[in-house]
Amino acid sequence: MKLKKSYLSLFTILTLVSCNSKEKIQIVAPNGTPAIAIANYAVKHKDAVSVISPAELPEMFTNETKDIIVAPVNLGTRFYNASGAYGFYRTVVWDNIFLVSHEKIESIHDLEGKKIASFGQGNTPQIIFDTILEFNNVECTVEYQTEVANSNALYTAGSYDYVISAQPTIPSVKKEGDFVLSLTNLWQEATGLDSYPQAGIFVKKERFNALKSTLDEIDKGYDEILENVATTAKNASSITTFKEQLLNNTIPSCGFKTLSDEKEVVKEYLNILLTKGGSFAQSIGGKLPDEGFYLR
Repeated sequence: MKLKKSYLSLFTILTLVSCNSKEKIQIVAPNGTPAIAIANYAVKHKDAVSVISPAELPEMFTNETKDIIVAPVNLGTRFYNASGAYGFYRTVVWDNIFLVSHEKIESIHDLEGKKIASFGQGNTPQIIFDTILEFNNVECTVEYQTEVANSNALYTAGSYDYVISAQPTIPSVKKEGDFVLSLTNLWQEATGLDSYPQAGIFVKKERFNALKSTLDEIDKGYDEILENVATTAKNASSITTFKEQLLNNTIPSCGFKTLSDEKEVVKEYLNILLTKGGSFAQSIGGKLPDEGFYLR
């Protein structure tokens, strides 16, 4: 009896050790479209997903404690070039930069000499807008705030007549008679690229194989965003600061889509940044990532 009991105890101990050693998956995404992009996954795994401020993203990359980080594509590229810890899995937000103004913009040249509020200094909003201004030889003053909510607030307060904004926040700033211009067509004219990758999923490379089922589930939830906007809006409202009705109206224009040639578009985008040099090149770490960057 004693031998049997000892075997039973050993089995129990091994089972407990196995259960306790199972690593908890940790995922972070900034509030806004990156968090909305994984909302259908997040509502089923709230213990695994944290929604953070965009300002916290650099720390997430440097401390290397998270398994999956949703972040601007150029930012994730910069940290890959620095450490190689997080590889690029896919883009989840495209083409979500807009100009909002109190008067209609007939041409980008109408912005000559104007003062514009914006957000995302050193990241996609600045990259896209600066590229368009440079291509068209337009000079204006762009003043950056820490987050889109801050630049939006200055616009609605009357401090600026123009603001660079993004969905799903535009309904909060656009008043009757205001004009909204997507920057995508202007980007196409300036670069020849049909789209620009905005936010992507970055995965800790040493955990990639262990996370494949999680990534498959995130992909499935992403595919359902536009298939069932109402459900996505409900799910996203539970993890972000945005109201369900607002999300119902804005999710279709938030830039959620899948491109068959995504890898090539991302490569071309990064090459444009490197070729332009200066702060553009530094936004990706001053060089193109090697092939190990791309996880699929």
